[in-house]
Amino acid sequence: MQFLVYLADAYTYGDTLPREEVMKIKNEYFLSFYCKNDICVVVDNEYIQKFVDIPDSTGKIWHYIAYTCTDDEIKQEKCPREEIISGESLSLECKNNTDCLSDKCIDNHCVFNDEAPIVHCDDIYESSFSNGRSSFMHCGKPYRDTCKTNDECSSMDCLEEGICNMQTKGPSDTEHAGASKTRKWKRRTYFKKKS
Repeated sequence: MQFLVYLADAYTYGDTLPREEVMKIKNEYFLSFYCKNDICVVVDNEYIQKFVDIPDSTGKIWHYIAYTCTDDEIKQEKCPREEIISGESLSLECKNNTDCLSDKCIDNHCVFNDEAPIVHCDDIYESSFSNGRSSFMHCGKPYRDTCKTNDECSSMDCLEEGICNMQTKGPSDTEHAGASKTRKWKRRTYFKKKS
């Protein structure tokens, strides 16, 4: 199995790492991964990407719809059917379970799957006056999936409504003491389906 090599702890969109290496990452901020079969790729930490490309153990790249709807959104017809990227319309509709990162396609929409939840990993930011700032990686369910405990969510933040919150905590622009690899992501980067 081959993985991309990362230099100087700099991670960019689409970099691929084994999950065991992701879990060793410390003191990186605003860093997220989607994982499938313990192979993880760097993604936008604000869930802007609707698609993700993840290699399998043989190196074959699989294109998945990462955008996931709730059952209520489908019933109320509030689930988008397309995403416009650089003037090009890309379908968010699935035809098979394998089209979805969640492995579950219902009524042409990818939905959350309790039997095999999407694995998402986030940096968890910690800051205290005495210890400074630090982070560690935690994997769990993605933003908007259902939860009962904080530990179930990649953000370690299960809202009272039983939904995983987005991980938004990190050093502010004014923090500078002990500053290390604070990530400044380009806002709109997407992966197109490979031919």
